[in-house]
Amino acid sequence: MHFKLTKADEAKLIQLFEVKAMNIALSEFALELVDHFENDDLAAEFIDTKNKIDYINMIKALYEVDEEDAYSVELVNKLASMIKEKDLSNIKNNSYYQTINDVELKSKNLKFITNTYEKNQLFIDNDVDSQAPMYEEKLSLAYTKEAFPYLALVENNKIWMAIIPHEMNTMKTAIELAHGRVAVLGLGLGYFPFMISEKPEVSEIVIIEKNQRIIDLFNQSIINKFPHKNKIKIIKDDAFSYLKTHHADHDYAFFDIYRDSNDFPLYLKAKQNEKYYPNLQIDYWLERTMIAYLRRVVITALEEAYYQVQAEGESELDLLINSIKQKLVNETFSTFDHISHLLEKESLLNLVKK
Repeated sequence: MHFKLTKADEAKLIQLFEVKAMNIALSEFALELVDHFENDDLAAEFIDTKNKIDYINMIKALYEVDEEDAYSVELVNKLASMIKEKDLSNIKNNSYYQTINDVELKSKNLKFITNTYEKNQLFIDNDVDSQAPMYEEKLSLAYTKEAFPYLALVENNKIWMAIIPHEMNTMKTAIELAHGRVAVLGLGLGYFPFMISEKPEVSEIVIIEKNQRIIDLFNQSIINKFPHKNKIKIIKDDAFSYLKTHHADHDYAFFDIYRDSNDFPLYLKAKQNEKYYPNLQIDYWLERTMIAYLRRVVITALEEAYYQVQAEGESELDLLINSIKQKLVNETFSTFDHISHLLEKESLLNLVKK
């Protein structure tokens, strides 16, 4: 990998590295803060905040931000700009939310509970977004002025699955696009199949799930509440194996086999397997977040090549960074536009599919 940039383009590249570092810091900060609200009863401290200004000042006080520390001030101010007060009445009117409640479950380690976002509790509301040329990531964080109860599946007192605004919002586009004979890869609590089963243009839904316990739970406690359960068939199988042999049976497919960005390798595998079913329309849960994560990886590969450093670890992330560097080993970057093009969605995916 070679860099033959003008000084102006070199400055842009260094700025790109700095933006990536800030993206990671913001993401870690947001996740830590959301976790505090969920697990440390932080919502009780914020319950009397009247407006967003008070809310942000409370966060600054919580983290004891030194106003003379420019980096910390920038970090908090950027996070503050991403927090919105959210009315969740439309979520409460959602047909799944209205229908799949009061669910009973007979199991030793599993149980359904009604959990709650308390008033002013911070939560992740939607997928991440980012724009060229610097790809500064915009997180979707929200709090609501009214408590929001939601269905959650708990295993050994830990939430395993839940029907929350983030889940509903990040599946909205795929629900709109689903049509014909649909393959749903991954079952969960059946939110996506429920929503598309209500669409007249969806004729059949085949759910592929390899975890028999999830299938049993769904059949025992949930499927009978579906108004259009006649459209749904569940097959115990591996998602990748199934699509390789049955892709021609479907008009549309939706991948929902991972829980969050920690399962990023599964997303990459799914994209790499698209070559086996080129005529099938496929969408992926959390794809904007996955692409943002992949972009960070590629920028890190560029950064290590630019500063001539080598990752010495053997984690999945280190191996991926090194594989990207190897794929770009003969690439010469003479303009920042060339680098910016590499970081576009299709270019990133073409790179990992090589």
